[in-house]
Amino acid sequence: VSAILSGADLIVGGDAAANQIQISQNAAGDVLVQGLTGTRINGRPSVTFPSVNLIKADVKMGGGNDQVTLVGLSTDNDINVETGNGNDVVRLSGLAAGGVLNVKTGLGSDTVSGTGLAIEGDVGVVIAGGNSAVSLSSSSIGGSLTTITKDGSDTITLSALTIDKDLNVETGKGNDIIRATDLVIGLGAALITDEGADQLVLTRVSTGEDLSLETGKGNDRVTMSTVASSKS
Repeated sequence: VSAILSGADLIVGGDAAANQIQISQNAAGDVLVQGLTGTRINGRPSVTFPSVNLIKADVKMGGGNDQVTLVGLSTDNDINVETGNGNDVVRLSGLAAGGVLNVKTGLGSDTVSGTGLAIEGDVGVVIAGGNSAVSLSSSSIGGSLTTITKDGSDTITLSALTIDKDLNVETGKGNDIIRATDLVIGLGAALITDEGADQLVLTRVSTGEDLSLETGKGNDRVTMSTVASSKS
C-alpha cells in the first residue's frame, strides 16, 4: 500500500492483495497510516505525516478482501474511500469533513459502518453488489445522505442521524432490510427496494417534506412507529 501527502491532500492506494490499513489523526494533526496483519505502507509497518491540516483524503484500494479503518480524520474538503472487488470492510469513526464523504465498494459481500461523523456536505455510500451491510449512527450531515446497494440480500441500519437535506436509500433485488431509527431529516426521504422479501422498519423518524416508501415484488413488510412528515 502506498501513502503520500501531495500538498495537504492525503492519497492512499492499494493493490490486488488483501490489505488491512488504519488511518488516524490525533489532536496535534499528526496523520498515521498503519498496516495491520502484515500489510506494509511504503514498504514499512506505518508512515506518519506530522501536523497536517488536511484539505482532502483519497483512499483507493484495489481488489482483494480489504479492510480500511479511518479514525478522527478532519479535512477542509472531501473524504473519498473506494475499494475494488472482494469482501471488503470499511469502518469510519469520528470523521469531520468540510465537503462530502463518499464510500464506494466493488462486487462482494461488503460492510460499511460509520459513527460520530460530522460532514458538512453530502454523504454517499454505493455498493456494487453482494450480501452487504451498511450502518451509520450518531452523526450529523449538512447535505443529503444517499445509500445505494445493488443486487444481494442487504441490511441498511440508520440510527441517531441529523440530515439537513434529503435521505435516499435504494436496494437492488434480494431479501433486504432497512431499519431507520431516531432520524431527523430536513427535507424529504425516499426508501426504495426491488424484488424480494423486504422489510422496512421506521421508528421515530421525522421529515420536513415528503416521505416515500416503495417496495418491489415479493412478500414485503413495512412497520412504522412515531413517524412524522410535514407533507405526506
